[in-house]
Amino acid sequence: MRFMRMTALGIAPAWWLLAHAGAASASTFAVNPTQVHLSAETPSRVLRLRNDGAEPLRFQLSVSRWEQGPRGEIVLSPTEDVIFFPRLLSLAPREERSVRIGMATSVGTGTVEKTYRLYVQELPPPQATATASPAIRVLTKMGIPIFIEPPRPSRRASIGGLDARLGSVSFQLVNGGTVHLPPQAIRVAGLAEGGSVVWERALQGWYVLAGASSLHEVELSAKECADAVEVVIETETPSSPIRARQPLGVAACAP
Repeated sequence: MRFMRMTALGIAPAWWLLAHAGAASASTFAVNPTQVHLSAETPSRVLRLRNDGAEPLRFQLSVSRWEQGPRGEIVLSPTEDVIFFPRLLSLAPREERSVRIGMATSVGTGTVEKTYRLYVQELPPPQATATASPAIRVLTKMGIPIFIEPPRPSRRASIGGLDARLGSVSFQLVNGGTVHLPPQAIRVAGLAEGGSVVWERALQGWYVLAGASSLHEVELSAKECADAVEVVIETETPSSPIRARQPLGVAACAP
């Protein structure tokens, strides 16, 4: 059974954590699975939380509808499409508990995938058991993607809006299918005359939901602009590899 182990990264500002190294305590817990897929054939699933630490933990769970903005950013809104139980739970050290997740009876699968995020928020310990030391308790909040899959999914991706100007290359990874694109590696390369690679960058993409797109930008140095005459974008998708290319003209390197 595979779990994702979470060590709390914090609600305290980064500058505080750097200035107070060793003064913060963090809990460790594990979640399985890290994605939940529902459908008409599988309307419910079980999520398991496990406390890997030596102290008891408390959690609050919530769910939101998950959409994406024009740059691929997360947009959340209230929803009653997904039901789950319990909403509050406690875990003793080394204890594991299950959370039942399912579709509301009024939710149909539709022709396009529906997407949500289940948030697992660690709560502060009860006041009676809280540590008396001055260390800050760093809490974790993680989001579990929930996908309600359509009966006949289609996968279609493309690269659009490829442009090179003012010392940067920008493009969009466009999802024209009916289900999400998982996180993918994206290669950006500059080609010289004759097709040899003179520089390249590796970008890590994120989810692109059905009908949405994610914007990517790469800054170019003056030397990179001068050495390359063309830029190529490549990535692998579940359906097929995709590729796009764009000449690097004078506008690409103009200040």
